[in-house]
Amino acid sequence: FITYSLLVSGKRLDDILSWLTGGSSGKSDSKHIAEQSYDGMIVFDEAHKAKNLEADTRTAKLVVTLQERLPNARVLYCSATGVSEIAHMAYAVRLGLWGSANPLYPTFDSFKDALTRRGVGAMEMLALEMKRKGLFLARTLSWEGADFHTVEVRLGQKEVASYDGAVRWWFKVKSEIESALQMLNMPAKTIWRLFFAAQQRFYKEMCISAKVEEVCTEAKKYLENDHCIVIGLQSTGEAGMDVTLNELAESLVENGSAPKDQKGKVDLENVDLPNLLSTCGSIMSNFLRNHFPVAPPPQEAPKIPPTPPNGFASEFERLEHARLTDLADRIKNMPPPEPVRELVRRREELLKSIKALDLPPNPLDDIIDRFG
Repeated sequence: FITYSLLVSGKRLDDILSWLTGGSSGKSDSKHIAEQSYDGMIVFDEAHKAKNLEADTRTAKLVVTLQERLPNARVLYCSATGVSEIAHMAYAVRLGLWGSANPLYPTFDSFKDALTRRGVGAMEMLALEMKRKGLFLARTLSWEGADFHTVEVRLGQKEVASYDGAVRWWFKVKSEIESALQMLNMPAKTIWRLFFAAQQRFYKEMCISAKVEEVCTEAKKYLENDHCIVIGLQSTGEAGMDVTLNELAESLVENGSAPKDQKGKVDLENVDLPNLLSTCGSIMSNFLRNHFPVAPPPQEAPKIPPTPPNGFASEFERLEHARLTDLADRIKNMPPPEPVRELVRRREELLKSIKALDLPPNPLDDIIDRFG
């Protein structure tokens, strides 16, 4: 067993190959022969960790390299995360869908382009074809013999206070957005759709977090009676936490709690965090940073009519088309409008007010922290 983090550390790949091939040493020829003859199984659990081969991530490259160095090894890809883009399949070279195993698609790029052009229907057909060939197996846990009970979770004073504080915060943000739109003389357009979408995600996450205490209490009772437990979450809350993690990394660097690596980044996996992060807080801060209006909207470029295939009917049409094209280019090259200082100050105050709220931690992290 080895983690992906350990796989990408130093020259660990050579150690893994040596271990798999029985510790072959000596000349490079003997190592090559040992690697070519190895026919054991390699299981890539959580295989989607290697999905970003196009982005040239180290994890994806080493997963592919490991398969190339051991050409006769049996490979099993396991993941509960669906493939949303064909590009995310690039690491799965053993499926035989491209390359020497399939002359129709000599490279992964040709395979990807062919399916991308044909849309979602082609991806569905690919899944069916993979199942027909025995390359793809999808299963869910059986519910046979399962009993279902609805448990009412009673909120304590802490949860009620946290909810009330969050409601007041969202009302405050709504009022500040209305004031900002009036100050900038901006139409609302999509701001309210984004506002209520963020609010919906926030309360969904808060409801999940409110159940953690009851779930863990019940789970511990079953564990004491030698039962196994499985906890299912509607959302892990991982998406959208990047900004919060980056902010935390910067603060740790500033106070000397964490050094930067050669690439100027902080390896958070090796840092003891002062507290669990809140997904609810991350939703709030991401919305403010990305959508709170602080500057006038940029000038809209005029729509340029397409060039007639048989040429312009008159000199006036040609000159008008050239004028619109020039105007659109100048508008696109204009710098963005300067933010209004007062609105930037209000946004910063709202961001700071998030820290004063007693928000629940990420539910998945909270569960792991409680059970160890």
